[in-house]
Amino acid sequence: MMRVTTCKSAGAAIDYYVDGLTAGDGVLVDAAVKSSWLGKGAELLGLQGEVKRKDFESLVRNRHPGTGEQLTPRMRADRRVAFDVNFHPPKSVSILAEVVGDVSVSKAVEASSDFAMRAMERWVETRVRIGGQESDRKTGNLVWAKFVHTTSRPVDGVPDPHVHVHNVVMNVTYDPEEGRWKALQLGNVLKHARLFESMFLSDLARRVKALGYDVTSDGKYWEVAGVSPDIIWRYCRRAEQVNERAKRDGVEDAFERSGLGAKTRERKQPGQSQEWVREEWKR
Repeated sequence: MMRVTTCKSAGAAIDYYVDGLTAGDGVLVDAAVKSSWLGKGAELLGLQGEVKRKDFESLVRNRHPGTGEQLTPRMRADRRVAFDVNFHPPKSVSILAEVVGDVSVSKAVEASSDFAMRAMERWVETRVRIGGQESDRKTGNLVWAKFVHTTSRPVDGVPDPHVHVHNVVMNVTYDPEEGRWKALQLGNVLKHARLFESMFLSDLARRVKALGYDVTSDGKYWEVAGVSPDIIWRYCRRAEQVNERAKRDGVEDAFERSGLGAKTRERKQPGQSQEWVREEWKR
């Protein structure tokens, strides 16, 4: 699955970075969240390796992380600061990665996320308003911060295994024709969101099969063969919470249902150790 959410506040984006992205939902106290800068735009800015807070803050405030200069020409109070493009694999993949402990499966999820994001990067555009023009121009470069999480929010104090990747795309792209940084135009990307979701899932299926697993499909979605529906459902307690809330509130629209996740979250509790959580999963 692929979800895209928009952040319209630098302060909210920084809070999200501190409390959610780098904290991994505050679940596993001894598990560092893996992060990295990616994208051709990141390379132009000299960003690489682990995502540091100072660089993240600079970009959501529309500042060059190296010089502190303003990046894009406009600084509207209601400007979009970033877009969180997150990818979620089938539940059986998370079970293999986290409960069984197959690290190669986790790496496959991350690689397929990178694959879909780089495909998306080729489609990105910026607006052209020079000389009376009213058009969009492809730029082919993005700046995004990648964060890899391994669990969902807890239910009754225990999280479900849930490998997923947050790609926080900054609202900047370099226009080589004008020689300057400008705001993103993501209409083309959002219009074809299902395409990028399919690219992620199909590439992940290919990688999982290359690791020696087989997959089964119902024509729309797939799971790893041999991981029974009963076992999958045992690790879908968050989905069950959302489904119960949707049924109670009469929500049938898929987009509205996805928004119920935030409304059904437990408050964050002091994190548990990886060993304790895995023992709970095995139990």
